[in-house]
Amino acid sequence: MNFNKFLKVAVANAKADPDGAKAVLAIANHWLAQQSESRIPATQQSFVAAAEQYQALVKYPALSEEAHNGMLKLAEYKSATTNVPEQLPQIFTGSLEMRGGFFYLNDAYLSGRQPIGNDPQGTAIDRFVMRNVVFRGATIVYHGGPVVMDHVLFINCRFITPNTPQGNQLLEVAIKEKAASATIG
Repeated sequence: MNFNKFLKVAVANAKADPDGAKAVLAIANHWLAQQSESRIPATQQSFVAAAEQYQALVKYPALSEEAHNGMLKLAEYKSATTNVPEQLPQIFTGSLEMRGGFFYLNDAYLSGRQPIGNDPQGTAIDRFVMRNVVFRGATIVYHGGPVVMDHVLFINCRFITPNTPQGNQLLEVAIKEKAASATIG
């Protein structure tokens, strides 16, 4: 992953030379986009290292937006190179119910840009408690509300998140975990 080298340089220079770090970060994001489009395989260790570099960069105001955009691209790259487990059916809706202001989605395999259709941009996951869920080809929309994930897998998904600690935490979990498990918000 060539862009990891650029990310390390950006982190090393973030405090002393934010403009230079921003230029290097733009190069890293460009390399990342190229590797993602080509679906060049990468190790899980490379994804984790890149996520950690982006998390360090997003804390600098001058670099925050560019670092957040890089995390979005990295999450989509990871999602694009995630294989579909063989034991999964083509589409299985599982169970969905609402309790106490939260939607509980269990044991589901959902495919398509808007498999739930609760947001004009895609599938909003705020106020969802998800267990054993696979999204394939979905646009995952997160506005910053509470979400609980227990073994959630994103395959070939897009992400729309705010540049907030919660939005970046969601992206980090999607990047670092094979099957995401976290409580956010």
